[in-house]
Amino acid sequence: MNSSFKPSDAQLALQSVCVQSQIQLDDALYWIAKDEDPTVSENILGQLDVLASQIHLPDPSDILDSICRINHHLFTTLGFSGDTEDYYHPYNSQIHKVLERKCGLPISLGVLYIEVARRLDIEVQGIGFPKHFLIQPTKCTSRPFYIDPFDKGNILTEEDLRFWHEHWAIDQSFKQCLKPSSNHEIILRMCHNIFYAHNRLHNFEGMLRSLERLMILQPDLTRLHRTRSVVLGQMHRYHESVDALELYMLCHPDAQDIPECQQDVLLLKQLYGKRH
Repeated sequence: MNSSFKPSDAQLALQSVCVQSQIQLDDALYWIAKDEDPTVSENILGQLDVLASQIHLPDPSDILDSICRINHHLFTTLGFSGDTEDYYHPYNSQIHKVLERKCGLPISLGVLYIEVARRLDIEVQGIGFPKHFLIQPTKCTSRPFYIDPFDKGNILTEEDLRFWHEHWAIDQSFKQCLKPSSNHEIILRMCHNIFYAHNRLHNFEGMLRSLERLMILQPDLTRLHRTRSVVLGQMHRYHESVDALELYMLCHPDAQDIPECQQDVLLLKQLYGKRH
């Protein structure tokens, strides 16, 4: 049984970035984009340099003033904004398309902001608030505040976020919702977003590519073999689908869905036989 797959060069490069002790977020963004679109140029990192060079911070130690200047340049002068018309499109999670279209998801606009601020020596961290990614300067004023990159840099307080927490009936504790996200967590969240975006479009090639990207970033998450088998089956790649499903059963011999998987293997083999 051979159910392995050959990662793309971009996926291997992304994996190499993500095993470093200090993950460079902009490098990871580049390789995710490169995996989605092989024509992407390294110029996208240069574009982040240019954005940062256009912002003058007279007193970087004045965090509120610095944030206001970054906000004004990105959201007023350049017009970056959240995509409210086609929120779930894969483009909204690909940094080169976000730079080109000047719109995206909260997390993609957030990482763009983080990287521009980093180039100005302003440290901004991601906040993995459920349903709506936020950012926050690590050196806050006496009263902590948060930035909503999807809403043109709108400044939010903890009181605002408590309202969201209650209104959306979020199960996680409020304190947990405000926990800063590591770069690895940000990358995984973006990769999951791309998978679900392709899923909504029934783009099986995109789904498979996204799954395999997640599999090399999370090799211990062996349940992904099950999902990969389903996608391969939809693509009529029945032999590979069987291999992936058998590997899932090997990794999870006591799973409740083993009888269903065994039936699926028989069906997939029949479908493969009809095609050959």
